[in-house]
Amino acid sequence: MDGISALGAGTGTAIHTLSDYRHHLKRNMIQALDTIQANQITTLLFVVSKLDPIQKTLGTDYVLPLWAIDPTASNPIRVSIYRRSVESMPDVRGPGDIVYFEGAKTGLKDGKCCVYNNFSTRWQVLHGGQNGGHEVLEYMSAWWKGWQASNVQQASNVQQTTIVPQTTNVQTSNVQITPIAKQKSTSRFNTAYLKQISNVSFDKFSDLLLEVLHVLPREQESPTYGGMMQRCLVTDYSENPLLTNTDIMDTRVVGNRAAWLTVHQIDKLNKMPTLVVGQKYWMRNVRGASSTRGLHLVLAPHTRFPRTIMVVEVEDSHPDLAPMMERRKRMLDSVGEGVQNTIAMECDVDGPMVSAHVAIEPVAIEPISKSPEHSKRTDKHVAWTSALVMPISTICSGYQLTTRFHVRAKISKIFPPTADQSIVSVCTSCSTRYDSDHPNVCLGCQRPDPLYREECQFMLELTDASAKCLAMSPNAETASKLAGHKLQTSVDSASVSSSAVHALRGVWAWVHARGEVEWINLLVAPVLVPGPGPTGTLVRCLIVADIAHPLPILT
Repeated sequence: MDGISALGAGTGTAIHTLSDYRHHLKRNMIQALDTIQANQITTLLFVVSKLDPIQKTLGTDYVLPLWAIDPTASNPIRVSIYRRSVESMPDVRGPGDIVYFEGAKTGLKDGKCCVYNNFSTRWQVLHGGQNGGHEVLEYMSAWWKGWQASNVQQASNVQQTTIVPQTTNVQTSNVQITPIAKQKSTSRFNTAYLKQISNVSFDKFSDLLLEVLHVLPREQESPTYGGMMQRCLVTDYSENPLLTNTDIMDTRVVGNRAAWLTVHQIDKLNKMPTLVVGQKYWMRNVRGASSTRGLHLVLAPHTRFPRTIMVVEVEDSHPDLAPMMERRKRMLDSVGEGVQNTIAMECDVDGPMVSAHVAIEPVAIEPISKSPEHSKRTDKHVAWTSALVMPISTICSGYQLTTRFHVRAKISKIFPPTADQSIVSVCTSCSTRYDSDHPNVCLGCQRPDPLYREECQFMLELTDASAKCLAMSPNAETASKLAGHKLQTSVDSASVSSSAVHALRGVWAWVHARGEVEWINLLVAPVLVPGPGPTGTLVRCLIVADIAHPLPILT
């Protein structure tokens, strides 16, 4: 393997300091080892410092124990990888291997933080002695060589040093030490409990300075609380790997920076201000809670002191907002650079991807709520089509996975060669493709004698003025949007061939005839998918989520 595909192409700038290394980790949405806590789901990049043989557990699984370290960690952290078979273990060969670990879980063992995998964890391994051609991997390889050499030198010094007892003359000093008085905070908001969203974890309370991005109408509270409740989307522009953007359509806030906040009994909070989009607030005693979509925030009246003011409006000019506004500026600048590159690009005669009058700050796409009254929105495709077009090269090189973006591109190629080959058998449990070499076990979920169903999957090569990239059409629903025809797939291959394949042949014919000429507006998201080779190998590509208009297929 030449490198780790999840890191993208890189910037080409060498890393010389630890702060630059941390910046590159955040850019690739990777957490440093010295910042992980128990009960997290996160993405890590580490060097193997020690490797133990694979062991059989008391059950039916196998475990690969190893110890991980990176330039930020003072001591190695234990990592345990559990798999159903020895053959499905990652190809870790020894100390010095660099491992990319996505979707890892953290826990506590003997009072120390540890890491282990779960059902959805994916990995890539770069063996020792290879730099991978990426500045982060080159820095880690160089650091590992220095760390290994320093440990050998320290061990040598311990063996060779002879301790000689010395006599010390103790003298009384007349210097008086004046204790430093504890300085009190001069701000109402800068309390000892003030944190950033990046430091919020499950079942922990903290004070937060937040900006409101979107507000939903008030609704009736559950019988547990009574009264009224309100949900809103908030951010302080810090990143937390426990957050997810799968239901957030706001291109101004990229990465794991936005969180849903539920305010319980909002009608009973003392002096509760009206929540307004764009306004900043200081919120007290906010709790981190778990949900099916990761971390979300909860605010409720204080049980012992119900008259406590929990929410206060904060002016934009307040000095305590300076760190948050600086994080906001850095994030918008990073997005603005991609927009400027897009405006400066020259396209063919069909016209530019972005008109010259588009503002540098991206257009916000309204969030899609999971509440029942907002679950059936008919205008959500209109929201993303009005958002700013992003260049493919910018999305593939540095944006958070599963964040959706509007692109305008040409479909230059389509794979496989024929529409008939796009109908594949996948596992009903994990959607892993059927492997004829292992007919009695699913390579994804490791289940024996799995059930399979027919699915429609194919790849598109998208081309804009900045780059080319593969984009996956993962299922029949997405293929139906492209074809403009409802595709029915089932385990009955005869019915699939009669209707679905016939419609798909029109897609193939259009791509071959008009794909390199016409521009198409698509909603895509960068993801990691299993690539060719051993189990666990990941390839970065785009996944098609929606299309503005079906392809103009001639029938």
